[in-house]
Amino acid sequence: MKRTDLKRLAIDGGHPVRTKPLPPYFPGAMVMGAAEKKAVLSVIDAKSPFRYYGPHLLGKVQKFEGAFTGYLGIRYALGVTSGTAALRVAIEALGIGPGDEVIVPAVTFVASPNAVLCARAVPVFADVDDTMSIDPDAVERLITSRTKAIMSVPILGVGPKMDRLRRLSAKSGIPLLEDVAQSCGASFRGKQLGAFGRISTFSLQLNKIITAGEGGVVVTADPVLYERAVRYHDQGQLRGAHLAILGKTRVAPFAGENYRMTELTAAIAAAQLRKLPSILRRMRAARSRVEKATKGMQNLHLRPSHDHEGDAGSSVSFLLDREKDAQWFVSAINAENISAFRLYDGVASYMNPQISGKDVASTVKCPYECPLYTAKVDYHEGLCPNAESLMRRSVCMGLPPVLTAVDTADIIKGIRKVYGALYEK
Repeated sequence: MKRTDLKRLAIDGGHPVRTKPLPPYFPGAMVMGAAEKKAVLSVIDAKSPFRYYGPHLLGKVQKFEGAFTGYLGIRYALGVTSGTAALRVAIEALGIGPGDEVIVPAVTFVASPNAVLCARAVPVFADVDDTMSIDPDAVERLITSRTKAIMSVPILGVGPKMDRLRRLSAKSGIPLLEDVAQSCGASFRGKQLGAFGRISTFSLQLNKIITAGEGGVVVTADPVLYERAVRYHDQGQLRGAHLAILGKTRVAPFAGENYRMTELTAAIAAAQLRKLPSILRRMRAARSRVEKATKGMQNLHLRPSHDHEGDAGSSVSFLLDREKDAQWFVSAINAENISAFRLYDGVASYMNPQISGKDVASTVKCPYECPLYTAKVDYHEGLCPNAESLMRRSVCMGLPPVLTAVDTADIIKGIRKVYGALYEK
């Protein structure tokens, strides 16, 4: 094979860096094995998949909750059915509803504002800083008498300025809600993300750092919020297992829904949680190798971080100077069998049609057409200009924990090859 064939891009008919794709970016799922299988089979053998009773209850959910509180260093954890369910439960625990606003980052999955809307409250979008994390200065400018929570969402393993957000929360008296769906295991200055907020949530969906396919966790240090979360996730009830943890009841019964985690979900989640330190170590090692190899590429700007050491390491992201260059770079490197993407395809959260259209399932269009809410909301392009610019210029690459040294070397080769074609002509 001629050297020119190796330099020619695959999208132009050249030979790709790899003959087959990299391992898929499903961090926890890629390390599933005997431990998860054994845990699930124990539940099946016990014929007791429901968390509260059965012929031979193993208490998998309660044990997982206990392990999760131990890992985070926080007092209470509640297993639920999904990351979105965790957000719904947390928002209801805070008592948020019609007439209220929740400040949400412009860069987040649509589940974050959707959870606010399903409580019949209004998501108000804050711009982000260059880490693609919510900007505390932007948050402060958006606070009104209607603001009932500030939502922090660390994207792809990189967190915001948690010290600033916590001080702002304390100063304003507005609770901080952390949505840590994508960043389990990440920290800020030695403290786990999820341990800063009045109440916080995690996801166990397939794309997440640890997974059970689906599932979520609500955590808090506040016994009242914990009891409210427990009641809302279980039809307003407070069963004996939770009363034993609380010691006494503090909340009168109220209507709730069913977001109870199953024993099968908890069995997998607990096995995954034990693997989390290894997953983080391997992802961070791969990220370090890629970052060092690309450090001198002047037009490829590494996404900054407020605490690089505390990042989960689940991805490496670059910012290019122009949107069209980022689009081309993603197409070109994917043709080399090196997976990359623009974050949320370059679309800010408020431009998703279910948000920008300001519609809800009910024929009564609360929260937007609601006598309790008199402000005007307009979700439009240009609302959060920094978020829109960063997302359009982003090139993100997931780093699953099963990457070999050859895989990582191929990622670096792919970046160099595409970068050379774009900038070293």
